[in-house]
Amino acid sequence: MSDLFTLQFKEYVDLDEFSDCCLGLQQVLCALNEGTKESELRQIIVETEGADYLPQLEQHLNYLTGIGQVCYLIRQGETELARLIPCSTFEYHPEFYTPQNEQYVISRFAYCHREDSTFFWRSALGKSIVS
Repeated sequence: MSDLFTLQFKEYVDLDEFSDCCLGLQQVLCALNEGTKESELRQIIVETEGADYLPQLEQHLNYLTGIGQVCYLIRQGETELARLIPCSTFEYHPEFYTPQNEQYVISRFAYCHREDSTFFWRSALGKSIVS
């Protein structure tokens, strides 16, 4: 996964429920509450649990993403430009982003609507919402 994205829990997660987890995973969950890059999550695991724990980190991230608990944010400095909110099982497909021309491929069935001061792109065929 690219460090273009910041990963963050969709909603704040109470970490008391995870007190039985290893220290590295607790720190990863704390970082996800705040929003972080995937490389930073890997660094936390390597420093606390060792490189052998990296496959388990990937498994946990895939699970959390699959159940729609992790959002992908694109930021410029401190400003959030876009947020990808999973609505169902979600898989990251880097081919939809082309850094050469900085464009995303969005379904031709996508539509835009507004809720309060936020615009959302949705697609009946999509598994996520872009805000």
